Amino acid sequence: MPKIFLALFLQMLSLVGLAGLVMVAPQWIEPPYSAFWLVLVHSALVLSLTIVVRMNRWWWLIQVLLPWMWYWALMLKVDPWISLGVFILVVLVFANAFSNRVPLYLSNHVTRKALKKMVAEKFDLYRPVRFLDIGSGFGGNVFYMHQLPQVSESHGVETAPIPYLVSRVRQWFLKTFTGRLKLDANAALTKGSPEQDDLTQAYEENRVSSPKILARDLWKYPLIEYDFVYAFLSTEPMPRLWEKVVEEMPVGSWFVSNSFPVPGVEPTEIWQLSDRRETILYLYQIAPSHL
Repeated sequence: MPKIFLALFLQMLSLVGLAGLVMVAPQWIEPPYSAFWLVLVHSALVLSLTIVVRMNRWWWLIQVLLPWMWYWALMLKVDPWISLGVFILVVLVFANAFSNRVPLYLSNHVTRKALKKMVAEKFDLYRPVRFLDIGSGFGGNVFYMHQLPQVSESHGVETAPIPYLVSRVRQWFLKTFTGRLKLDANAALTKGSPEQDDLTQAYEENRVSSPKILARDLWKYPLIEYDFVYAFLSTEPMPRLWEKVVEEMPVGSWFVSNSFPVPGVEPTEIWQLSDRRETILYLYQIAPSHL
């Protein structure tokens, strides 16, 4: 059962339990009962059920907040159309949480610097790198990686409507007002030696296209053309995603997962970053033993 439907079922079950308590409570507590205490009991019931069925901890907060959001909406007499609009907006932003059980996680600048470091350390200097961000959100990683001279292609796949739309608008804006989205290789490298000049020319010749954000289902999008695939998803899709990675990505390529390791698979390397949330990157180099 998709987690969103399980969460709603637990909310309804908690309401049934609350109704039962209200029916028997007059034996000990004189009615009427304030809405505040009813919501408090409802929150406690739904939190208990959510823990019992072992939903992820981020669901605990959502389950507790929902009854209080309903409560404050009633207290403040919020127009139902506003509530509907907010609900639609949330669905459009977090659409992947309903289909693939993947919330919208955004990579920070420290993580992007680590990805840049990985390109420099894990790939041959003269080899063009093809990068893909699975679940690219607002496109920040895609645009950043395209600036690296060694990255010949930088793509992202995103199906949540609003993040996809925002990323496309960002792409148009940057093209329109900056002229291009990549740094000039001549500016990124210090000229002076024939080797450096050859490297600059090689980077320019290897540059294939502008960064692209694609509204494609990650399960149907082929990975065979990419040397470097990055994902910041959740625990739910990792086993299935790993099967796709080892089936499609070429030997020697790299798959990097932010925060969520592949169950039962030993990472090639683990990088602990020095940001506030102490991000962990799990690096997997595709080897013949994985096939």
